[in-house]
Amino acid sequence: MNVSLRKFGVRDYFRILGYMLNREYSCERENTFFQYLTRGLKSVRQNDSYEFAILSDGKFAGNIGIIQKEKDQELGYWVLKKFRSKGVATRAVKEITAIAFKELGFTEIIAMTSIENVPSQKVLKKNKFKIIKRDKKNKELLWRLRK
Repeated sequence: MNVSLRKFGVRDYFRILGYMLNREYSCERENTFFQYLTRGLKSVRQNDSYEFAILSDGKFAGNIGIIQKEKDQELGYWVLKKFRSKGVATRAVKEITAIAFKELGFTEIIAMTSIENVPSQKVLKKNKFKIIKRDKKNKELLWRLRK
């Protein structure tokens, strides 16, 4: 399976929206998605994010990006269900971190996962991210990768 990244644009957000609206999600999941969509569209307009569509054998498989925050660069990614457990996210994270360190000059990237999201934790571990904070109250893990 060949995994590549393509610069992410507004049309890709609408593609994701179409995937999401064709499935049943809880209200919490929908709210999270629409917050993500709003933040992402704002980032594209302000050009403060580095977002890419994930392609698997040329087919849209999800998205991945690094959002520039005040003092941090935060990684986020999402993969369509039919592409999960096939190494797609792991390869996409590897590609974007290489871009971030080599081309963008970043020295550190952070990521957050919920404590329950074991597959995402495995993706980060395979890419040498380390847990730097456990927030049991909010059920989140904060991860960091240094150059």
